[in-house]
Amino acid sequence: MQLAPGWTARENSRLRERRGHERLRAEGGGPDHQLVFTDRVIATLVILRFQLPHAVLALFYGLTFTPDEYGEL
Repeated sequence: MQLAPGWTARENSRLRERRGHERLRAEGGGPDHQLVFTDRVIATLVILRFQLPHAVLALFYGLTFTPDEYGEL
């Protein structure tokens, strides 16, 4: 017995009703991340453990970093 298809259909219906219209963007249509998932997890753990500024981590990964990109990590 598979529960996922029924749950997915109900969830999509609930979200559509809450929004009041269909999706404006396709699923997965958000911005691409500069780091792969494992690197983002490591960066998050380093931030939490060592309290390093985001700009320092950007230097470790060779990224350019501006303060308005905090949400990307």
